[in-house]
Amino acid sequence: MASAEATEGGTRVRRMEHGDVVVAARNLNPSILSPVWLVKNGIVTEDAPQGEWVIAPPLVQVPAPEFVIVAVPDHIQFAPRKPDSDVQNLVSAKLGAIVRLLPHTPYTAVGLNFHWSATTTDLDQYGAAQRAALVRSGSPIYDQFPSADARFGAYASADALGFRIKLTVLPINGMREGLRFEGLLYQFNFHRDLLVPDRAPGEIEEAIGLWTEARELSRAILDRSTEWIGDVH
Repeated sequence: MASAEATEGGTRVRRMEHGDVVVAARNLNPSILSPVWLVKNGIVTEDAPQGEWVIAPPLVQVPAPEFVIVAVPDHIQFAPRKPDSDVQNLVSAKLGAIVRLLPHTPYTAVGLNFHWSATTTDLDQYGAAQRAALVRSGSPIYDQFPSADARFGAYASADALGFRIKLTVLPINGMREGLRFEGLLYQFNFHRDLLVPDRAPGEIEEAIGLWTEARELSRAILDRSTEWIGDVH
C-alpha cells in the first residue's frame, strides 16, 4: 500500500517495501518443510503451485499465494505478500503452526522486519531539508560533507514491546514515471533473543502476535520523522 500526493514540484510517496518474520535457529533441517508435511499440517493447500517451490537442501522456498516461506539451516523466514494489510491472523496461524509443530528446534531469536520508503520528486529543497532533519549543525559529520549534494542516513536503537528495535535509515534515489526521486529507506528490525530453550516456542508465538502493533509503531515513527519531505497520510 502506498500513499501519494501531487505537488507543484512533483510527487511525494510513502510505501511499505517489505515485511517479514525471521526465526533464527541452530542446525535447522530445512527438508522437514517438505510439500507433504506442509500440506498435511495445513500450512499450504494441495492446490498450491508446487512447480514454483525450491526443495534443494539446504534450502526450501515455498511461494504460496498469500506468503513466502524460506528455510535454511540457521533460520525460517515468513513473508506475507501484502505486509501492510491486515495479515496478523495469517502470520500467527501459519508461522505459529510451524513453531508449534517443531517445538524441539533450538530456536535462538525472533525478529519482525518492516521496510518503509518515503520519497519525493520535488527536489528543489530536498537536500537542505534532509540535512536539517538528520544531522545536527556543527557536528563533525556535517562539517565533513558541506556540499549541497551531500545526503545522510541514521541509526537508532531502543527497547519497546518486548523487543530491541533497531532502525537504519538510508538515502535512496531513482526514477519514477520519467522523474528523478529522492528519499529515505527506513529499515526496522524488532529483535528478541530467546534465552530459555523450553520457553522459546511460546515466546516466538507471543512475538509474532505483536506483528500489527509493531508494524503500526514503525509506521508512526515514519510519519513523525518524514513530515519534512511532505509525507502524506
